[in-house]
Order: sequence, then structure tokens, then C-alpha cells
Amino acid sequence: MADRINLLASALPGEATAKIRYAQGGAACRLTLEGGTLRVLFDAPQEAVTPGQSVVLYAGTSVLGGGIIKEVVQ
Repeated sequence: MADRINLLASALPGEATAKIRYAQGGAACRLTLEGGTLRVLFDAPQEAVTPGQSVVLYAGTSVLGGGIIKEVVQ
């Protein structure tokens, strides 16, 4: 779950790729906006996801937006 969301796209697709570290490759995920909170559900487990980190969303090489990780749900 992420808050302080900044969207650059007019609408989010249901699926995208996301990065939680600059040097990390993008990981496939599903997205849901719930009020002011973004739920990012990764298709495969991710290592060391930590509240306070940024999550950045991509469609190919285009940045869709991102937010600050508020809660890690496993």
C-alpha cells in the first residue's frame, strides 16, 4: 500500500511494472486505487520492501506515477 501518490497518467492500467529501487529491474504487478491509497500487488515476491521507500510505476518505458510505501502486506 502506498500513499502520497503522484500520477502522471490520466488513468492507471490494471497491470504494470513497478520498481522499489533505482537499479532494480521492473517487476510485474497489479494496481488498484482505493481512495488516496494505491495497492500494488506484485506477481512474484519482492525482497526487502520497506515503508518509506518509493514505488514507481511503468508501462513499458513510460512512467505512470508512483508513491511512498506506507504498509507492506504479504
